[in-house]
Formats: sequence, structure tokens, C-alpha cells
Amino acid sequence: MPSIAGTGDHTFERRLRLGGPLLKQNIATMVLESPFYGQRRPMLQHGAKTLVRGVHAAMVGSLHPTPVATLPFLSPHSAVVAFCEGILKHATAWEALREDLTVQKAAITLEEVRERMRNVLSLTDVTRFPIPKNSNAVIFVAATDDGYIPKHSVLELQRAWPGSEVRWVTGGHVSSFLLHNGEFRKAIVDGLNRLQWKESPL
Repeated sequence: MPSIAGTGDHTFERRLRLGGPLLKQNIATMVLESPFYGQRRPMLQHGAKTLVRGVHAAMVGSLHPTPVATLPFLSPHSAVVAFCEGILKHATAWEALREDLTVQKAAITLEEVRERMRNVLSLTDVTRFPIPKNSNAVIFVAATDDGYIPKHSVLELQRAWPGSEVRWVTGGHVSSFLLHNGEFRKAIVDGLNRLQWKESPL
């Protein structure tokens, strides 16, 4: 199972804590060091600067040519939600973006900047992607009090992928992952068990 860094995960610890116990069930975890995280972070960069990893997991599951278990954890249906609706809308440098755009064309309002951001990020809307080959092996795990990802976004993606399942854990975007590793592990096992395995010819 490939595992990419979540919010603020600059080392392998959280993902190893999640994936390590799965070895007892013959499930290996490939823990990747994502660009701009850990040792791959440029020396002068402060913070991670990248988000919406769950959207990436959903994209891979949607576009993979064969049936795979797809497990978007704490994921919106689109990056638009995280940056234009969730708590990050307060951390986005809208004025700096407006100044950049003003150089390219005549004066632009902040609302026009936000609309342009929505248009660009709408390309990440996974509800527009193909339905995964085996949507029964798609399990979303979402948090009840996630300031980044509103509940409606998770449910929108579930509706777009008939047969998929949403599981809710209590807590926020980070606390739910830290406090409910068992629930996330169970989703991994259940998703993999929903695949039709074929024995290797070797």
C-alpha cells in the first residue's frame, strides 16, 4: 500500500505507525517522502506548502487502469473546497494574488481573484473523473469536525462514485488521524479485501 504524507507529516513516523501493524496481516506499506517534505524540502522553504493529498489518492484510484483499493483519507472532492471554503481560505494570500494578476491585466477585485482560483482548482474536481474500476473497494474516511474539509464535499464524492463507502471518525483534520489509527487501518484492510485477488503465476 503506497502512503503519501498527510498534513504536517514531515517524517515517516505517522505513516509507519499506521502501516507497521498491517504487516501482521501481510499488507506492506510503501512510505514515500513527498516533494517539499522532509529531506526533499528546499533549505529556504518554511512549512510544507502542499496539501490535499487525499484528492491525489482519489485521482490515482479513478485513473488506474486496473481495479485497486482506493482509500482517500480526510479528502475533499476538489482542492477548491480546501482553499476556497475550508479554513485555508483565511490563510491564502489573496491580496498578493490580486497584485500578481493586476500586473497581467487591468485592476482586478479580490472576488475576481477568488473566482479565478476556483476555476483553476476546479481541475482537481474528482467528481469529473472516471468512476474507479471497483468503486466497492473505495472507502473514504472523514472527520466529523474537519475545518479543512466540509462534510458536504466528502458526500459529494461518494455520490459520484456509486458503491463507495464513507466512514466517519471523531475529531478534526489532524486529531482524527492521530487518535483513530485503528479505524484508518481497518479501512485499508476492508478496501483490500473487497478486491478480487488472483494468484500470481510465479
